[in-house]
Amino acid sequence: KQWYQAEYGKQWYQRRVRGALHENSRNIEEWKTQLLQYREENSKLRSRNEELEIEIENLNRSGTHSPKFNKKITKSSLKSEEVERVKQILEKVTAELVEVKEENMRLKGQLRSQDDRNGQTKQ
Repeated sequence: KQWYQAEYGKQWYQRRVRGALHENSRNIEEWKTQLLQYREENSKLRSRNEELEIEIENLNRSGTHSPKFNKKITKSSLKSEEVERVKQILEKVTAELVEVKEENMRLKGQLRSQDDRNGQTKQ
């Protein structure tokens, strides 16, 4: 009876660890997708920012400053802020991804050691 309880406890623990591992794997995939989306958005914003900076240079050279020009300058600075915001989000998501990968490795190690112990107990 004691052996049965120990075996049941090990199986329960393995199910919990496997469940956590699967959940972390799903989270990683979601974060990778989100990271790709942020990178694409970041790339688009950078491109648009570069276009606006070139336009500003051209307008500065020609010496024409109009309300439309001032509006574009404001938009450009807003886009720069948006690029910075996206960079911060990317850094945060990347850090979280690293943490989840480390947690997955830890859980896999626990699962392996539990499997090893189960193999030794059955022999």
